[in-house]
Amino acid sequence: MNFAPPEMRPTLSRYDRDLAEEVAHWLPVLRRLFVDGATMLSVARSARGTSNTFKAELLARQIVSEESLYRALADEAGLDFLEAVDPDELIAKDADCIAALARNHLRALARLDGPDRLATLLVAPLEADLALFVRMKTRSEAVRQRICVVTPSALRRALTKRSQMHLVRDASSGPWIRHRNTPRGLLCARGRA
Repeated sequence: MNFAPPEMRPTLSRYDRDLAEEVAHWLPVLRRLFVDGATMLSVARSARGTSNTFKAELLARQIVSEESLYRALADEAGLDFLEAVDPDELIAKDADCIAALARNHLRALARLDGPDRLATLLVAPLEADLALFVRMKTRSEAVRQRICVVTPSALRRALTKRSQMHLVRDASSGPWIRHRNTPRGLLCARGRA
């Protein structure tokens, strides 16, 4: 992939050319954010060196904000972007919200939307889903209207607020409990201070 500036292309090492191929699917999104090829390559090198994902490294270096990155993803896929999620509009049981919070990666959750109160899928795409996600623009308009991109932190804030009372009740009512929807190794502490 030729995202490096023309003056750098002949001098790219095989290692850098391989890195460029690995992150080429990010190119349309990062062009929307005016991230140049040299910066992209530097982030890719750093991500590989730290065994981090490209997206995590991009955000950790504060080259772009989480909101601007996900907004650009939404634009590239032809989807709407939602800055904040109303916890009361989520279609989920409290236990499901707690289970979603226990996961490392949040992918999607449904919410009620608009005057027709139809379900909309709130999506916070993972890096592995990126190529598939960007192809959403080829889907029908009716499908795209029912999908909304959110940042993982906005989705996590809504889940936390939605399950806050449930978590407080569990934390104050006994020594230990394992929620039925959490991974096997995750125990939620309960007890008195």
